[in-house]
Amino acid sequence: MNRRAFIRDTSAMAVCAASRLTTPRVPTLIPAAPPERRRPTPADVAVFDPSLATGRRLARDARRRAARAFALDADVDIGALWHAQIAPCVARHATLTAALRPADAFVLACFAASRDCRLIDA
Repeated sequence: MNRRAFIRDTSAMAVCAASRLTTPRVPTLIPAAPPERRRPTPADVAVFDPSLATGRRLARDARRRAARAFALDADVDIGALWHAQIAPCVARHATLTAALRPADAFVLACFAASRDCRLIDA
């Protein structure tokens, strides 16, 4: 089974179902500000895909700030990573910075919304 296709298809179905609700609570990513106006916001946790250039840049920034960082490798599922490693160390209303593919970012946004966390797209 293709994991990314499964996440994409189920995400699309979830968005369609949520759009029919009277008060939808669809998690969204906060878009990154342009570089000239970007202020450093200390994040509690960084989640990145090392195969992306933005992911590698986020990993370097997290290391420099001594923030907790989690890598989403090709053989790791975002759900398994959340439940096994991220959720135990994330407090309510925490800030997460992510540099992920859109499908993984959507799933992470759903998990983050369940804990009232703020998710910032790196």
